[in-house]
Amino acid sequence: RAPLTSIKSTVEMIRGADSNKMPAADLLKYLATIDSTSSTMLELVNDLLDVAKVEAGKFDVICARGNLSEVINERAESFKAQITLKGLKITVDVEQGLPEGWFDKVRIKQVLNNLMSNAIKYTDNGGIIVKATVEKVNGVPIDILVSVADTGIGIESGQIERLFSKFGQLETGRANAGLKSSGLGLYITKKIVEASAGKIWVESQGAGTGSTFYFTIPIAGSVTKEEN
Repeated sequence: RAPLTSIKSTVEMIRGADSNKMPAADLLKYLATIDSTSSTMLELVNDLLDVAKVEAGKFDVICARGNLSEVINERAESFKAQITLKGLKITVDVEQGLPEGWFDKVRIKQVLNNLMSNAIKYTDNGGIIVKATVEKVNGVPIDILVSVADTGIGIESGQIERLFSKFGQLETGRANAGLKSSGLGLYITKKIVEASAGKIWVESQGAGTGSTFYFTIPIAGSVTKEEN
């Protein structure tokens, strides 16, 4: 309800003012508030729709060959303004010659958006490091491993398992930072990665130590995974 309440109260403020005497700067400020809050509301509605699709068994993840390096660099570039505004730095380290992956481009962008936006949200000093490397078993390439690391507030011991559950907001740490979340983003992210025949997890040494989220996607050409 919070976004709708904010929009409604802002509109009432505009209506209650004398439009002929209201400074243009004030009007623009109110409109910016409505625009920002509407975007938040839209994100929440989209998350709820995705959760509904997951629970109805209609959550489509359509995989195909794709250049994951391009997707990662594109998403990182889209967050540069936000990162600069917070005084942070972002580093992208993609292994040279990274093979094509087997993934749904739209959905993997959603995964990266969730992980990068969370990293920025919960980091006030330092920066974000996004890496992509080939994961090997006995020297044989198996998956592409992607990580999003931050130098933020970290995750307290015993709280990690809750992160990927529906409405899985933490009671301490991130919650106490005064930053609100629907608790749906990581739940949806996990479903996307798993539907792509990958896995996802997070590592943190505790409060104040930062966090690193990892996920894998298959390398294109893995017949078993592509058929699945």
